[in-house]
Amino acid sequence: MSTFKIKNFAGGLNQSADDSVLAVNQSRDAQNVDVSRGALKTISGYSKYISSVVPAGITRLMKFFKTDTTTGVTTSYLLAATATAIYYWTGSAWSALGTGFTSGDWDYLNYQINETDVVIMGNGVDVMKKWDGTMFSNLGGTPPVAKSIAIHSERLFATGVKAYPNTVYRSDDYNPENWTISEDEAGATYLPTWDGGVCIGVSNIFSDLVIFKTNNIFRIVGTYPAVYETKQVYSSVGTIAEKTIVSSNDRAFFLSKDGLYYYNGVSAYTLLGDKAQDIIINPSYAKNAVSVIHKSKLYCAFPEGDSTINNAIIVYDLLNSTFMIWRGITVNDFMEYNDELLFTNSTGYVYHIDQNAASFDGASISAYWETPWQDLDALRTTKTADTLYFNAKGNGMLRVDTTFDNKTKTKNVTLTPNGRLYALSMNLEGRRFKLKFSNISGSRFEITQPELTYEADED
Repeated sequence: MSTFKIKNFAGGLNQSADDSVLAVNQSRDAQNVDVSRGALKTISGYSKYISSVVPAGITRLMKFFKTDTTTGVTTSYLLAATATAIYYWTGSAWSALGTGFTSGDWDYLNYQINETDVVIMGNGVDVMKKWDGTMFSNLGGTPPVAKSIAIHSERLFATGVKAYPNTVYRSDDYNPENWTISEDEAGATYLPTWDGGVCIGVSNIFSDLVIFKTNNIFRIVGTYPAVYETKQVYSSVGTIAEKTIVSSNDRAFFLSKDGLYYYNGVSAYTLLGDKAQDIIINPSYAKNAVSVIHKSKLYCAFPEGDSTINNAIIVYDLLNSTFMIWRGITVNDFMEYNDELLFTNSTGYVYHIDQNAASFDGASISAYWETPWQDLDALRTTKTADTLYFNAKGNGMLRVDTTFDNKTKTKNVTLTPNGRLYALSMNLEGRRFKLKFSNISGSRFEITQPELTYEADED
């Protein structure tokens, strides 16, 4: 009797080749499962982080940290933007900071003005705003009507100005309310590319100011205007999704219409290559995609297939360089807040990924993992399956499909919270086989080290 064993599931998704040549611990087809620790288990669900709904669908989430200079205590504020207003959570209710705005697509950052902590916001249509925890007002001076902002070398940089789509503006140093142009103070950088692209984002990455245009990336090196040097580092055939630009310790990431990319400070490269070739991003709505990095994982919500909203999430493990896909979650925006992963959508609620949640806020999670076809490097040999063994725990029912050539045997097992060893009689034969583990009606499972015993008969 011979044994086929899956020691772990840590290989994640891989759609780059026919599944007959994939590693045993990889899959071409899986969703809503976590394999980061080697076991195969359903992902955590989500629940409402705040039970009160914002008066309209939330478009963006923002956060502000204000430190009391007397006590040294820092207070965190959660802000939510809608199409026409900005609210903050008081601890008991959503309170409006401002209303009557033309767009709800805000960018923001935390900074100081005259030693006072402020959050600065811009949406590319209305005058830039600031809030110090008490007073909400226009940003002083004559700031550009910018959609994307960043701090670099103590200057506020701003771009995404409709009237000047190829220009990046900068304030005076240490003063985001002084935009009067002079040689070494406030000013602007002009970045035409003559390819129909415009400036869509600006970010401080690896001590460089990085400018994202529709189809290109530039970096501005230097600490003050007299020594600024502009270098083009990337050119693509696909539009860059502005709200997916995020950075970790050694890389920045963004989504283009043909997939995820990373930028290492010098050049940009594809992140997943053909490993995600079966995942279809709707190019007409990819601009709505959003990303966040939380606990060494990159989360990118995007419109899959024909969807016009972000209805799927690529989860990329930065430590293991593997990825999975989540489906059944709609996301307008992500945010890491108080060590939690928050997100929002058109319902007007703020949700969090909740390790104790067994559902998507009451909706069942559909989770499965299908192994690659296995011929055990002996396609001419007929394998006769005897018994499938695996350790599993959870609740509800687990469905196990075992396929030999064109014949599939399905068995359902009842899971227990403490877990046990399961042994399923197979009585199947064929030259190649595969396994599929699926939850039933939102059940939760965790599976380790399945092994199949079989007899091999060579032709």
